[in-house]
Amino acid sequence: MRTLTGWAMVIAVAAAGCGSESGGAATADTGAADVTADADAATDSAPAACKKLVVKNLIRDPEFGKPGENYSALVGVPEPALGTGVADEFQIQLYEFTSKQAPGTFDLGAGKETNFSTCSHCVAVFEDMNAEGVAARYFFQESGTLVLTVNPTPTTGEVKGRLEKVKLVEVTIDYAGKTYKSTPVPGGACLEIEAFDIDTTAPADAGVDAAG
Repeated sequence: MRTLTGWAMVIAVAAAGCGSESGGAATADTGAADVTADADAATDSAPAACKKLVVKNLIRDPEFGKPGENYSALVGVPEPALGTGVADEFQIQLYEFTSKQAPGTFDLGAGKETNFSTCSHCVAVFEDMNAEGVAARYFFQESGTLVLTVNPTPTTGEVKGRLEKVKLVEVTIDYAGKTYKSTPVPGGACLEIEAFDIDTTAPADAGVDAAG
């Protein structure tokens, strides 16, 4: 399935004076300009805060995870909307590459979970996804925890568990080359999900949401 910041300018106007007084005033003004410029540069270089998300209407995607397949997928709606008004999609993809999925606690920021091409427990958000499944921007897990309490293998049906303190960063995904390798976008945006109870056995309108 694998789908110029502000620049401050300070103008010092020297008051009419004589000798050392005039020189002293100019030195003080220049120092103030330097301090202001340094403060502005520090502010400009500070990373933007990640957008907080909640997830609505999470369901098990009936198109994926059929008997005989090695993965299953959950899909939901991330809020608030991220892009231009075209539908966004939240996904949890669960793969069985070398072993069966089983209950447990999984670090989304460690080992094979750190790339979309190798993850067995994959959390992603697709911004402005069109009918062909192509998104304007892709977000993939950088850190966080997934707890599974019900075995989500394709033959067992629904999934229960919890996401905790998940951070997703903007990435590119190599769909064209079919490697599905994810690469973080330098200076890209990021998203955060503080906590999210997963239970696809509950009705979709029961409000299985993330608390952001």
